[in-house]
Amino acid sequence: MLPMSELEYTGVVEKLNALDAQFVVRGETAESAFRRAASR
Repeated sequence: MLPMSELEYTGVVEKLNALDAQFVVRGETAESAFRRAASR
C-alpha cells in the first residue's frame, strides 16, 4: 500500500472521505474503524 502522502497527492483521500459518511461498520463510522484497525 502507498504511504498516506502519496494517497493524498493522488486525491484518493478526498474520495474516501466523501464515501466515509455513507458506510457504518459495527455501529461506528468507517473512518473510526480504520483508525482502530491501523493502531493495532
